[in-house]
Amino acid sequence: MLQKLSEHIATALERAAAADQRARAAAEPEYRLDNERMAESWRLLAHRFQYVESLEKFLIDSKLRRNLLPPEAPKKHPWE
Repeated sequence: MLQKLSEHIATALERAAAADQRARAAAEPEYRLDNERMAESWRLLAHRFQYVESLEKFLIDSKLRRNLLPPEAPKKHPWE
């Protein structure tokens, strides 16, 4: 899943860059503004994918650490 997220992040950033380029090349202010907003939306999406990716890495690391810990000894009752 992490590989797929990395691909989604890269794609979103590429699309943001393309929208930025269209905005800079736009002759009409409306067209420029639309593309600036589109670029910002793509960057926001990339940021959200990065956040999900960091959560997945955290969960994977937590699971690995949990599996490396020795099992807890059974707890004895105070009266034993």
